[in-house]
Amino acid sequence: MRGKIPKTELLVTFEVVARHESYTRAAEELALTQSAVFRQVTALEDFLHTSLFNHAKKRIFLNAAGKHYLTIVKETLNKLERDTNSIMTWQPTVQVLELAVNPTFSTHWLIPNLREFNKLHPGIIVNIHSLANIGDFLSREYDAAIMREDFCSPWAEVEYLFEEEILPVCGCGLLSEPGQKLAVEELLGEFPLLHQSTRIHGWQEWFALSNITSPQINIGPRFDLLSMLIAAVRSNLGVALLPRFCHSA
Repeated sequence: MRGKIPKTELLVTFEVVARHESYTRAAEELALTQSAVFRQVTALEDFLHTSLFNHAKKRIFLNAAGKHYLTIVKETLNKLERDTNSIMTWQPTVQVLELAVNPTFSTHWLIPNLREFNKLHPGIIVNIHSLANIGDFLSREYDAAIMREDFCSPWAEVEYLFEEEILPVCGCGLLSEPGQKLAVEELLGEFPLLHQSTRIHGWQEWFALSNITSPQINIGPRFDLLSMLIAAVRSNLGVALLPRFCHSA
């Protein structure tokens, strides 16, 4: 008998209370009374022999132990949910591949090619998970991940897919006529340059290939996510450097 594992309902209640830092809002989400939520949190703290929250007037806050335990509980509940969903759809003749992928790459390259993969491998179900960074991959149990080479860990078994090709792209609304061709020099001053925050030197490196330097290269709005950059191009806000797989977006 496992005597050192708290009841799942206590962990679920703790996660909801910790997320809201409110017994009232947690009770609303869980469809329980506020007193029932309070009793479950108290029962968990008694089980752990540790306080998880600090109370200040009518508010509650996670203490250091609570923050640490919340990380563990969230990971445990997420894994339990994934495994439960997996067993509910389990078939003995079907293999499941848990694949972590950058959302933009998944949308513009992986999913459009997935149908062909499914035809070739009907006995494999591919579950696609959003991958924001290497930390996401390390903290979850995935079978594989698709990511840029510079994000790969040295201990990982790596299979090369293709070289990332970066090209300048703009919306048709910025061009005077369809198919208009521009010299590299014409981009400077002619159109706003859009930058991706995680590749802040992208335009500098691209212009350097043509031996062009200018303070104007660094001027222009910045976007955290590649998906934001694509949306900016679609809205004719300027010219951006995008991977070739995004050009059909």
